[in-house]
Amino acid sequence: MNTSTERRVILARYKVPTANLDKVKALLLQLQSLSLQEEGCLVYQPHQPVDDAGTIVLYEVYKNEAAVQAHRDSDHFQQLALGQIVPLLESREVEILSPL
Repeated sequence: MNTSTERRVILARYKVPTANLDKVKALLLQLQSLSLQEEGCLVYQPHQPVDDAGTIVLYEVYKNEAAVQAHRDSDHFQQLALGQIVPLLESREVEILSPL
């Protein structure tokens, strides 16, 4: 079995009001640190487009679907992402991808 096809990539795009940008960035750095401690999380990297300061793009890679679910069920995701970050956003789009 090719293990690369079991991997899951998450691309999330956040639109952040200017007034909330510093707070969201700080919370994302906390979430990044905690997420990278998860056994199934291989990459967790927030990005900001150079021409759009109000957008944040998250690039996450997980070993498999179970690792994605473990991340979503984690206390830090529930408390930081859903409890604190999402309420500060203008919009949020999330895609879950699998390699070809």
